[in-house]
Amino acid sequence: MLLKNLKIISMMRKDFENGDIFIKNGKFKIISSGISNREQQKVYDFSGCTAIPGMIDAHSHCGLMEMDCGPEGDDSNDAFGYNNAHLRAIDGFSYYDSALSDAINAGVTSICITPGSINIINGQMAVVKTSGTIVDQRIINPFCGIKAALGENTKNPKVINRPQSRMGIAACMREAFQDTINYIHEKKRKKNFKTDLKFEALQFVIEKKIPLRVHAHRTDDICTAIRIADEFDISIILEHGTSAHLIANYIAEKGIPVVVGPILSSRRKSEVVDLHFSTCGILEKSGVKIAITTDHPVIPIQSLLYNAILAYKAGMSYFGTLKAITINPAEICDCSDRIGSIEKGKDADLVIFDGDPLDMNSNIVAVIQDGEFKYKKS
Repeated sequence: MLLKNLKIISMMRKDFENGDIFIKNGKFKIISSGISNREQQKVYDFSGCTAIPGMIDAHSHCGLMEMDCGPEGDDSNDAFGYNNAHLRAIDGFSYYDSALSDAINAGVTSICITPGSINIINGQMAVVKTSGTIVDQRIINPFCGIKAALGENTKNPKVINRPQSRMGIAACMREAFQDTINYIHEKKRKKNFKTDLKFEALQFVIEKKIPLRVHAHRTDDICTAIRIADEFDISIILEHGTSAHLIANYIAEKGIPVVVGPILSSRRKSEVVDLHFSTCGILEKSGVKIAITTDHPVIPIQSLLYNAILAYKAGMSYFGTLKAITINPAEICDCSDRIGSIEKGKDADLVIFDGDPLDMNSNIVAVIQDGEFKYKKS
């Protein structure tokens, strides 16, 4: 298909006030102006409209905590023990979750699905497209991190042998990494070796092949995550970071990205007393790479753009805001080679607005995923 007469915000160096996009075989082929119709493709005129890359939520429980099923549709947590690194989010993911239709209609074309945060180490995260039938055919990155958690959620008295203090939680996390290091050494020494899937997964973190993505709201939990990362020389990404703006410079010095949110939420528990729309702007100004999340179903997935607009109104820069829902989550989730920008060779995921994307009065007129219309306003 050929899309004509668009304002194109590519999230790369080259934008167009009046440009065209040629899509073929589900990929961006040409992004320019004045593209002629040489291949008998379908032509769509979007004069006066603005295109941005398909939006990405970097931390979502869509498909794991199904909206229509109640407890039997909640597959986000398990209780083998405090170390569940061998659990895989895609094994609990379902495209029957109606929230995925809400996502695609709202321009969210990709999500990072993540286990919950009841355990200290919760399992493996993956990036998938928001429409499909078989998850294996819609995976962008099958293993973009291991979810870990600090703070209130892990202090669960209902789970047997669970630490009930932040000291105990941190000790268990250290123990898991030290056991992994010991496991790696033993595996190198022995020929007949019993494989342990938990340590096999954590080995990727120890070897810095994937990051540990740590649920942490309060500054003390954020600092504990950084402390443990320094001790074991591993890469981390902070998830939620409600109080991160209070130590923004420290996080920036460490070069740690933050997936911020949900910001359109209540201060429903003590850990989020510092909740504020300005967190994203403060982190951005300090030089922290951020992505914005709804943490669906805490906040519905279709409100991702509205969360971004609130961050923009509270001090985030214009392009920084758009980056936080497009190219930044793609980079944080290690899939920017396929999604996050309008660029030749990448997946043809687009959201087209009848006005400025960050204007509440603008409407989505079309959503394209892998070169196909998933939504088109009549």
